[in-house]
Amino acid sequence: MTETTAEATDDRSAAGVGDWLTRQIADFAEVPADSVAADRPLTEYGIDSVSGLAICARIEDHYDLDIDPTLLWDAPTVEALTDLLRDELAARG
Repeated sequence: MTETTAEATDDRSAAGVGDWLTRQIADFAEVPADSVAADRPLTEYGIDSVSGLAICARIEDHYDLDIDPTLLWDAPTVEALTDLLRDELAARG
């Protein structure tokens, strides 16, 4: 997935983080973004440990955060992951 400069400008609001995460999950699951439910477990989209590491790498690159690879198992839905990332981003100021 290639991002344009406009897409790379990160919106750190809950909606912006959630939308970005939804697009990432959809990309890995090879499904339309509008079919990814925020409260559905990521494993139901086929996200496993290998794709989870790749998603964590994208999060690190996009938001300039150091992410523990277990993050996706601690926050197993887009909704939970959004909340954790928002907390991390808020802590950074």
